[in-house]
Amino acid sequence: MLQNLEIDGKTLLPLKEAALSVSYTRDYVTRLAREGKIFATVVGRQWFIDLASLQSYVENINLEQQIRKKQLSEQRKQDLEIRDLHSKKQKTFVRKSQSSHYKAVLEASMVLLLGVTCGWAAYTFTSYSTEYKILAQVSDTESDIEAVLPNSQTDSLLENSLNSKHIPDVNVANNYTESGMKIESMGNVSNGVLLFPSGVSSSTVEDLFSDKVKITQQSDGTSVIELLDKEGLVKDTKSIPVVAVPVDLAQ
Repeated sequence: MLQNLEIDGKTLLPLKEAALSVSYTRDYVTRLAREGKIFATVVGRQWFIDLASLQSYVENINLEQQIRKKQLSEQRKQDLEIRDLHSKKQKTFVRKSQSSHYKAVLEASMVLLLGVTCGWAAYTFTSYSTEYKILAQVSDTESDIEAVLPNSQTDSLLENSLNSKHIPDVNVANNYTESGMKIESMGNVSNGVLLFPSGVSSSTVEDLFSDKVKITQQSDGTSVIELLDKEGLVKDTKSIPVVAVPVDLAQ
């Protein structure tokens, strides 16, 4: 059994005993001695280790490990805090994005509703405006009809006009052909009045009859439509008052 050595007041133990005292392997303690991390010397082929130096090294290593563990713990704690902060910011961003989306949808819905409301109001205003124009035209027609019809016929004609909300077609006959453009023989008409739009020419009105007719202006300024015989002469027995009604054909 090797004995301890005394060098400069230090007690050096053989390598085997020194390694057992700190639970290190002999190879590891030998490496520490060769690297100069502990105080040691070699005699012959045997290493002698300063136990105090080896124990101080072990304490320093343990202290470094504790400090390193504490640093790692703090680093992990900071990482978790940063991760939680990032997660909270992300959730806040998602909520704001959803809120902005809902707000945009609400604004778009309000704009659409406003557009529909304005469209409905414009349509209603246009409808009432059109009805007002029609009633105004009917009122103008009343003045023209009163000049050529008895009061009873005028009242009946205007009543039908207001009920149908358009200017009626008062003709010298009631029956039309399938094309709707020819009027029955004027010989079947005993009395009545012919209304036609003011923009239509007299020749166009005359062409509506199957008989030969002619529109003439009398001395009092009124116009009548008269039945012609085969020779083109006017028959005294048939003349119907003619009234040109101002009508807006574009509507």
